[in-house]
Amino acid sequence: MEISAHNAASALLPSLLASQRAANAARGSQEAQLREACRQFEAILWRSVLEKMTNSSINSSQQSSDIQNQYNFFLHTAIADAASGAPNSLGEILFRQLAKNLQKQKQVTTHQHQ
Repeated sequence: MEISAHNAASALLPSLLASQRAANAARGSQEAQLREACRQFEAILWRSVLEKMTNSSINSSQQSSDIQNQYNFFLHTAIADAASGAPNSLGEILFRQLAKNLQKQKQVTTHQHQ
């Protein structure tokens, strides 16, 4: 299986967008940083699941080529980035739960400083 320049660029695009989102979140509020961390956690989780599924489906007697491994990495990354951060995704649910705790922490800190 050959990897064309177009396919490689398409696979890299979600990672570049994720890096850009991370940079924007770093400049933003605590909630934006928390949301980005939750999204990244979900992407890592999905990538791990996809890698395990791929590894278990490949016959142990077959040796994957370096090109196939690279392609799988880019494919897993693209799918994981696309799946993470959707409105009802695991990352978003985790964010909503942690954001409640962040709000409570802000309220306690505000009351302590008054």
